[in-house]
Amino acid sequence: WGKTTGLSANYFYTIVFPLTSWICRNVQTTMGYDVLIPSNFVPVIKNITLSSFDIALDYAGSSPNPLELVTIYWTALGYLTI
Repeated sequence: WGKTTGLSANYFYTIVFPLTSWICRNVQTTMGYDVLIPSNFVPVIKNITLSSFDIALDYAGSSPNPLELVTIYWTALGYLTI
């Protein structure tokens, strides 16, 4: 339930959840490109914790253009703990 803008290829970013006291079970992403150019990005998610997750954009080509920036829309599924 968030949006992170300006991500570039081959670097892990940490996204912090806006909630505390909950358990995350899954994170799903959708990409939106900031400019209209063809790209070969694939989102990779790792290190899902109670407070955050890490995301990287793997690039399927030889070298991504540094001007290729992506916006990630993400949804985390889980449940509140009391």
